[in-house]
Amino acid sequence: MTDQQGRTFVVTGATSGLGLVTARELAAHGARVLLAVRDAPRGDEVAASLRSAYPGADVEVRQVDLLNLRSIRRAAEDIDEEEAVDVLINNAGISMVEHSVTEQGAERHLAANHLATSRSRRCWNRRCAGRRHRAWSP
Repeated sequence: MTDQQGRTFVVTGATSGLGLVTARELAAHGARVLLAVRDAPRGDEVAASLRSAYPGADVEVRQVDLLNLRSIRRAAEDIDEEEAVDVLINNAGISMVEHSVTEQGAERHLAANHLATSRSRRCWNRRCAGRRHRAWSP
């Protein structure tokens, strides 16, 4: 990976798996990394471990519940008030959970794995209009 200094990345699902690896590699290459996580204390632990592994790493936690479309919109608005986002990496997802529905009435798998990705991409794309940006989903 090339030097990412001066670029800001939002990574969803950054507390484990591919999201954690992605956040780690970005931090190692100088990016500003915003960990968009449901579990803020766990996100804080990940951020601390990244800062410890990469002194000077610019890593922050942003709490967002991807099962709640209003939470996604609020997170995008809050981040946008602070800074421009260059890249959104939609990594978060769930599997093998019992059937249930979200506050808005969507089935949880559909909400987390599809609706959240679509909503977050739309929110950030609107906010990034005219700025260099990308939204990426694995």
